Amino acid sequence: MLEGVANNIEFHRWLVAHPEFAAGRLSTRFLEEHFSPAVLDPTPDQLEVAMVAAALHAREERRRVTLPREDDAERAKWRWADRRGAAGAGGR
Repeated sequence: MLEGVANNIEFHRWLVAHPEFAAGRLSTRFLEEHFSPAVLDPTPDQLEVAMVAAALHAREERRRVTLPREDDAERAKWRWADRRGAAGAGGR
């Protein structure tokens, strides 16, 4: 199961959409009388969308990671050497 940052956004969406809440008919027992945690359970479609989004995100993350080629590593050494030399001669 995929889980993200814990928040209560879905609860607040449910609350403001509830007709009794919107009509201002509230009491200290409002949640006891009207709320069940099951109303916040995601639908199968919402779960599918979340899984597709997670898979696409993971794919993009993998595509961003590139392993250096051997010639890139050699060039990088010279770049760092050049920066050290410039820093010692007054810096940039």
